[in-house]
Amino acid sequence: MRISSNHSVRRNQILETATILFANKGYHAATLDEVAEQLGVTKASLYYYFRNKEQLLREICIKMQEKMNDNVREIVLSGLSPVYKLRAFIKAQLNFISTNKDLCKVVFDEAEALGKGAYKRIYLQSKLGEKFVQDIIEEGVKSGCFAVDDVKMASFLILSACHWIYKWYHTDGRLTSEEIADKFTNILENGYLRQATETSDHKVTPEALTTDAEHL
Repeated sequence: MRISSNHSVRRNQILETATILFANKGYHAATLDEVAEQLGVTKASLYYYFRNKEQLLREICIKMQEKMNDNVREIVLSGLSPVYKLRAFIKAQLNFISTNKDLCKVVFDEAEALGKGAYKRIYLQSKLGEKFVQDIIEEGVKSGCFAVDDVKMASFLILSACHWIYKWYHTDGRLTSEEIADKFTNILENGYLRQATETSDHKVTPEALTTDAEHL
């Protein structure tokens, strides 16, 4: 890669190269020598932009968390109903992660390698992301849209499902990120038990669940 002469562009090129390297090799295994080699510069020249490898990781993590939060902030503040807000939130999260897999992999897998001080800002940004989805759920509970008795647990479930796709999603896979979002939403809104109907041969009724629970 030919490195740009523009300072801010050069910093971004270094960050992008380090992101790919950390994602492929892991933060601890990757070296600044390898970053410099891929950029076609000397290792010493990297220190003009970053003090050390930890600062590189810190800025990669901050960049990802801020971009992810910016990606959903408009949805949270919109005038949509809680149901449509949550659907849009899930779709936006999955789209962001599926199109930024290397960036997300580095943050989710390697952020804890940062020192306590450097990690604090990353942690606070992640808590903001949690608050976004919790605000939507709380709004839905108050308006009667959602039957959720533990907002925090529900938010963890939704965020975990969304974040984990960086482990298994492939752009050439069976489903697009939007199709995955639709399936996630369907399971969250309708559950995984067959709804009791007069025509169902395998219906699950409250009475059946109570009977089964007595044997647990």
